[in-house]
Amino acid sequence: MERPGNRFSRIPLLNNPFLLIPFIAGFSFLLYANALRGDFVLDDKFQVVRNMWIRDFGNVRLALGSHFWGFYGESANYYRPFIWVIHTLGYRLFWLEPYGYHLINVLFHAACSVLVFLIAQRVLERKEAAASRIPLAASLLFAAHPVHTEGVAWISAVSELSFSFFFLLAFYFHLKGKEERGMRGLSLALSLVSFAVSLFSKESAVMFPFIILAYASLLERERLPVALKRSAPYLLIAGFYLILRFSLMEGVSAGTGHDEIGPWEMLINIGPIFTKGMEKLLIPLNLNAFYTFHVKNIFEPREFFSIGILALFSLLVLFSIKKDRAIAFGLLFMFLTLMPAFYIKGIITNTFAERYLYLPSAGFLLSATLFARNLLRKKFLFPVFIILLLSFYSWGTISRNPAWRDDLAILSDMVEKNPEAGFAHYLLANELLERGRPRESVREYELAARSYPEDALLHNNMGLAYARAGMREEALREFRTALSLSPDMEEAKGNMLSLMGGRLEQDSLRDSAP
Repeated sequence: MERPGNRFSRIPLLNNPFLLIPFIAGFSFLLYANALRGDFVLDDKFQVVRNMWIRDFGNVRLALGSHFWGFYGESANYYRPFIWVIHTLGYRLFWLEPYGYHLINVLFHAACSVLVFLIAQRVLERKEAAASRIPLAASLLFAAHPVHTEGVAWISAVSELSFSFFFLLAFYFHLKGKEERGMRGLSLALSLVSFAVSLFSKESAVMFPFIILAYASLLERERLPVALKRSAPYLLIAGFYLILRFSLMEGVSAGTGHDEIGPWEMLINIGPIFTKGMEKLLIPLNLNAFYTFHVKNIFEPREFFSIGILALFSLLVLFSIKKDRAIAFGLLFMFLTLMPAFYIKGIITNTFAERYLYLPSAGFLLSATLFARNLLRKKFLFPVFIILLLSFYSWGTISRNPAWRDDLAILSDMVEKNPEAGFAHYLLANELLERGRPRESVREYELAARSYPEDALLHNNMGLAYARAGMREEALREFRTALSLSPDMEEAKGNMLSLMGGRLEQDSLRDSAP
């Protein structure tokens, strides 16, 4: 007897990979066509515009022996040399035209969407309709999910896209090698190389051996010793990477802006971070480029709520292991690839960012698509649901992309959604001042000063804003405050003397944040 929905498998498009792959890639590209017009935003100006290392391929060797911000002369806890290969190639092809770097991101995203389709086909090879509807739906939902806009529309997030692409490629070759015995050696080699490149793109790729372990245990039902054997080559590469990282950076992770957070606070923040991620995956509304939350006390209401969410998630995984192991694998894929985001001491500013959900969303959407298919078995319910959800996602992505158009757009959005975040107000104030809008920047500086009352640079820049707004006395007050906080600050001295002499220079704004 024909099962409900099998009639759709007879549609030529759904069974022809030579048509499906360009269709998925083209769909992914079209969703971000309006992002190609964007400018360099926030960190892009440091990583690309002012980065001298990307001007010559010979400088890649400098990136191999340095942390991520080595070109800028500052310390960082990131080691991602392959990103400089991408930026150097971008510079060779597009010089400093931002559309070219946006194009690289969009192409990475299209390739990731195709890999989600190819991997889903292999993961579901034993399931009904595995060759068509579910992998296609999961890949299109991945392509369209609005939570990806930060990762795709922001040039600096290419590290997320690059690591995800090579992570998925490594998994694809691993699965492909198991199916094609004659090509097993070549596929394993390509998988290992792809995994290594993923590691050199972002540290989060270190979770890949655990994905192999989960796949072998859940879907191949291998015993633990056999599953460990399958992941062993990847564990060796991960071990070599960690040794290299440790030797270059004198530790696995250098200091960040969250050094004050101890092990206990890190532990109790796992639940809230996971809950925030689930919220944005399930309901991608009110997207935000700057999240400032973190729990300091286990008795906070959101901590209890997040513990409940984690408990429900754990029960869902256990239930899925009994009922549908493919759903369980997708959920574990999501959780394992999200785990690096739980280490908030390794994050410089945000305690959470939407781009961290880019790769985890692949597992989430595979499980969600399978769950929806199991739930909506009557006639056209499943395809109608997917079409409606795709329409909602596509609208959300296309309408969110302009928020990343330029610094003013994204900073204004950040301030609107984070009115208490002094850091966001400070960045917006600098941008407004650079655009010749000093009175508006004064208001933002004043709000930022509530969070950073003892930051000398902030008071210096606020003095510049007052001066350009024609408020001489207020400007002198801020320069004096800056000097009282930092007596050796030559910039504040020069600005005050220039103002008193009637010749304050217009280009003395500093763009660093507190």
